Amino acid sequence: GSVVTWGRSNEGGNSSSVSDDLSSGVTAVYSTGYAFAALKSDGSVVTWGNNSYGGNSSSVSDDIFSGVMTVYSTDRAFAALKSDGSVVTWGASNSGGDSSSVSDKLSDGVIAVYSDSSFLFADGVFAALKSDGSVVTWGDSGSGGDSSSLQDENGEFNIGVICDPGTDSDGDGLTDIEEENLGTNPDLVDTDVDGLSDFDEVELGTDPNIADTDGDGVSDGDEITTGTNPLMNQTDNDNDGLTAHEEEILGTNPNNPDTDGDGINDGDEALNGTDPNNDDSDNDGIPDSEEWGCDEEALVNADAGTCEPLDSDNDGIVDAADDDSDNDGVSDRDEIGDDPDNPTDTDQDGIPDYQDDDSDNDGVSDQEEIGDDPDNPIDTDEDGIPDYQDDDSDNDGISDQEEIGDDPDNPTDTDGDGIPDYMDDVDDTPEPVTNPPAEEEEEGCGCNQADTGWEGLLGLFILVLGVRRRKVRNPA
Repeated sequence: GSVVTWGRSNEGGNSSSVSDDLSSGVTAVYSTGYAFAALKSDGSVVTWGNNSYGGNSSSVSDDIFSGVMTVYSTDRAFAALKSDGSVVTWGASNSGGDSSSVSDKLSDGVIAVYSDSSFLFADGVFAALKSDGSVVTWGDSGSGGDSSSLQDENGEFNIGVICDPGTDSDGDGLTDIEEENLGTNPDLVDTDVDGLSDFDEVELGTDPNIADTDGDGVSDGDEITTGTNPLMNQTDNDNDGLTAHEEEILGTNPNNPDTDGDGINDGDEALNGTDPNNDDSDNDGIPDSEEWGCDEEALVNADAGTCEPLDSDNDGIVDAADDDSDNDGVSDRDEIGDDPDNPTDTDQDGIPDYQDDDSDNDGVSDQEEIGDDPDNPIDTDEDGIPDYQDDDSDNDGISDQEEIGDDPDNPTDTDGDGIPDYMDDVDDTPEPVTNPPAEEEEEGCGCNQADTGWEGLLGLFILVLGVRRRKVRNPA
C-alpha cells in the first residue's frame, strides 16, 4: 500500500512532501500530465506534483479527506467522485479544475464521471452522468465543456435513463454502477474471493479487488473470522518483535530487524524507549550501541550479538534514551566533552563521567559537588575545573579524598566554619594554645610579681602584720 516516486520533481517525481501519507494504505493512483493523486483505503486522497495542474489540492482538502470512491483526470485537472454522489474538482480551471459554474448540479446524484484524457491537447473537459439521466459538463468550452446548446428549457442536458441506477445484478448490496466505479464485478458477490462480499468490504474499508488488503498473508475474510484487523499487517517479516503494522507506525523497515544499524533490533528499541530510526537516540554524541553495551557481533547482526541496556542511575530510563545518565544535573553532552569517541573520564576508572555519579572519585557525589545550578557548577579554586571533576577542589595541595575524611556524608570541617576542608582555601588548622612566658622576680622581694595567687596574698599579709607589731613594741 505504499508509493515510491522518481523522475522530474515538478511533475510528480518528488513526493517527499507527502511521503508519510504514501507509506501505506494506498489502493489506487491517478494522474494528470503533471501531477498524481493517490486514493487511500480510508477514502482520502493525497496529491503531489505541479501545483497548478493538480498537485496542490489544499483548496479542497476538507472535501477529499474522506468518502472518495474514485478519481478521474484530464491533462491538468482532477475530479473526485464521492460516495454521497457529489464531485470535487481541482487543478487548472480551463482543464476542468474549476467546476464552480455547475457546483449545484454536482452536489449529489452523480453516478459516473467521464473525461477527455487525451494529453495531446492543453485543455480538457469533464462530463458527469447523474442518476436521473442528466449530464453535467465543465472545462474547456471548445472541447465540450459547454453543453448549453443541448440543454432544454430548464437548462438540463438529459440523455434519458440508460439503465436503472438501482440495478444490483449480483445482489451484493452494491448497484451495478457503484461496482463499475469500484472496478468490481457486478455479477459476483465476492469479486476477490476472500470470503467477504464486495459490499462488506466497502463498509469495512478493505479493498474488494484484493483478497489480502494489508498484505500480511492472511485473507481479509480469515482476519475477520479470527478477530484480527484486515487493515493491519500482523506479520513480523524480520523477526524483530514488531508486526509490519507496528513498524509502519514507527516508520521502521519491516524487512530489516535493525533499521538504524546500531546493533539493537527495532523491537528492543521500541520496548526500551530508544529510537529505532536513530542510532543516537538521546543525541549526546554517543551511539546507542555503546550506551547499551553491545558487543562487536551485535553491530554486524542485531539478532546474533548481545546488547544489555544500561541504566546508570537506575531511573528506569536506559542511558541511550537518557540525556543525564548519572542524574547529576549536568547533561551527558556536557560531561562527554569534545570527543564522543573518547568521553571524559576524570578519575580514569573506566566509567566515563556521564555515567559516573562520582567523577573525581573523592567520595562525594557529583550532584552534591555541582551545587544548585548545574549550568554553573561550583569551582572553588576557580581554575576552570568544576569541583566534581577536580581532585583538589581548593588547590591546597591536599587531595579532596584525603581532606574529606572517612565519612563523605559528613566531610571534615576542621575550623567549624561550615565549609568542608576540601573546599576551604584558608588554613583549616586552629592556632595552638600555649602558656605565657614566666616574668622575672624583683630583687629583694623574693616573689614573682606575676604571682597573684592566694599564696602571694597570704605572704604579703604576714609581712605587713610583722611590721605593725614592731612599731607597737618600740614606740617613738
